[in-house]
Amino acid sequence: KMSLTELRTSKLWTWKTLLRDHTRFLSMLPNYLAAYIIPGYSLTPTTIESVMVTMNTINTCPYCTGLHGQLARMAGVDKPNPSDAEVVYATAFAHESG
Repeated sequence: KMSLTELRTSKLWTWKTLLRDHTRFLSMLPNYLAAYIIPGYSLTPTTIESVMVTMNTINTCPYCTGLHGQLARMAGVDKPNPSDAEVVYATAFAHESG
């Protein structure tokens, strides 16, 4: 059984966390794709990129921050609104899980 610390993504990158995070990502990939493309289930590009920019700002991944920063600009997001519900959730999630 994994401890709470082990379940958190954390900022320490090791082969173990890399494998765990990518396995977790692949298991959730259908839901990620649905958020982009399935009518009635998909989120707006503004919402998606506001969440991604928020997450990447906290996690400080240079590749992801650059990519989602550009996608956010293309979606018309200059800076995510910190009072939007999705940004509040993304901020809490990034600090706690990843």
